[in-house]
Amino acid sequence: MVSATIVLVVGFGVLAMVDRTTTLSGEQRSQAIAGNLAQVEIDRVKGIPLSELSGLHVRHETVADVVYEITTRAEWMDDKAVVPSCATPGAKADYLKVQTSVTHPGIGANRPAVLDTLIAPPVRAFNADQGSLALLVADRASKPVSGATVSLTGPATFTDTTSASGCILWGYLPAGSGYTVSVSKAGYVTPSGVATAGGSASVVGDTRSNVDYQYDRGGSIRANFKVRDATGALIATSPKLVTVDNGTGAGMSKTYDIGTASSLDTASRGQLYPFTNPYAVYAGCASNKPPAPTPAAVTPGGAIQAADTVLPALRITVLDGSTPVANATVAVATGCGNTIARRTNGQGQLDDPGFPYGTGFTVCAWDGGTRGRVVSGQSNTNVSGTAVTMQLSSGSKSNLSACE
Repeated sequence: MVSATIVLVVGFGVLAMVDRTTTLSGEQRSQAIAGNLAQVEIDRVKGIPLSELSGLHVRHETVADVVYEITTRAEWMDDKAVVPSCATPGAKADYLKVQTSVTHPGIGANRPAVLDTLIAPPVRAFNADQGSLALLVADRASKPVSGATVSLTGPATFTDTTSASGCILWGYLPAGSGYTVSVSKAGYVTPSGVATAGGSASVVGDTRSNVDYQYDRGGSIRANFKVRDATGALIATSPKLVTVDNGTGAGMSKTYDIGTASSLDTASRGQLYPFTNPYAVYAGCASNKPPAPTPAAVTPGGAIQAADTVLPALRITVLDGSTPVANATVAVATGCGNTIARRTNGQGQLDDPGFPYGTGFTVCAWDGGTRGRVVSGQSNTNVSGTAVTMQLSSGSKSNLSACE
């Protein structure tokens, strides 16, 4: 029995060794084929006209029922560059660096087969009617953005993806203006919060023209709005308009209409650029910006929960003589081109007294009949509340147009 057990154990061990040897032999064969395909691809690329080589090329080759992916990137660079660079204005595109990488489904932990070569254009390959265009895409920290899809249209048309250095360098382009660049990558936005970067570009003959774009993963802000009621307790309030403002230039301020909601999630309205300085969150429009708005620092790809924004309160009481007027309409024009309208409760007051910060507001009250009141120049700057008594009188309905 012991002898049989030993024979079985040894037998299984031999089988495992044979299986492992077979596996290694298969992996080595696949790696050798990948290396051969890389060399064949380099030789093939050398026969392609240089004007057609810029950019990324991917194709597949099947050998012995194994599908190999062959990826070739060709990038122009100048004499002084050890690696392709897009950051040297006026430099020439002197050489084409070509790198081919070959992978296959069973590669596992092995490295792809990679080969590099340099291709020099023939003498007088370029002339005064041709130049090159270098494009650099970088994030908020000036780090390269790789894998962004870039389209060039105009006198020449190309589509490519940025390299690990965030670069694309196109050579043999007709000199002149009229080029348009479009850059896109899922989840990324420009500093203006636009999903696609780009713009116009020109090519100068016999030299390199440079364009660069700031582009990063967008983020979002979630914000809640509160006000103190008559007891001092914090309750939800609806400011109707909410502004998210970075204050760093045109397009960096966005005003959202949230209707009757008391919160905002910008993720459903488009991504925000992750500036290194925080956004300011406040109720209303730009003219309602308070001295100390709620800060919210957006990070690349992050969803930030801002601290609650507490609005100043207008503690409005609508009276007819000494009698509180229930269900009266109160409308407040806050200077944003809109009004916030609410109804009074049984005490002639507003259950939600929250309104954006500001001065010079117009406040209107109307009982639904012929009695109303208009107050001009009203300020709303105190989170503890500002008391406003509105005594209705006859013949005031015509004046209510100031709050429509």
